[in-house]
Amino acid sequence: MKFLLKGDEQNVKEIAANTFRGLSAAELTKASAALLKANPELKNVANLPPGTLIRIPPDIARPAEEPNTYVDPIEGMVSNVIKELTMLEAEINASHKDHQLTLEKYPEKLKQAREIFAGRPDAEAVASNLTDQLKKSKASNEKNLERGLDAVRKMRETVAGLDR
Repeated sequence: MKFLLKGDEQNVKEIAANTFRGLSAAELTKASAALLKANPELKNVANLPPGTLIRIPPDIARPAEEPNTYVDPIEGMVSNVIKELTMLEAEINASHKDHQLTLEKYPEKLKQAREIFAGRPDAEAVASNLTDQLKKSKASNEKNLERGLDAVRKMRETVAGLDR
């Protein structure tokens, strides 16, 4: 999403006129309505200090490039952040896969431990407890994976929305 900086304008139509030069009266009305829709805080534009960021809706003409009025604070950042979040998702999946492979080896190790400690007091109780913990760990690992991936997806959607 693109932004502009509010100047000394006292109403939305004045912001639209200063920002989108050369618009017809109908286009100016449309641009003013679009600005207000994207920036409800502009209802009280006179109370907003100069320098306030104003969102420029994607469906209206872009402003003329003028120093100190037109800004894009996230230019170039959105695609980089999305790329980083995609790499993070891949790392989460790889880490999960590695952990799953490790967990898959535990039942065999528990079986071996049962055989080694057979006949000792509480050996079966300890092995059963470890088996239960392993099941809980697998379930927790799956739940944490889904939470992590869901969070990354939501972050990616939020970041992508900044560039509309």
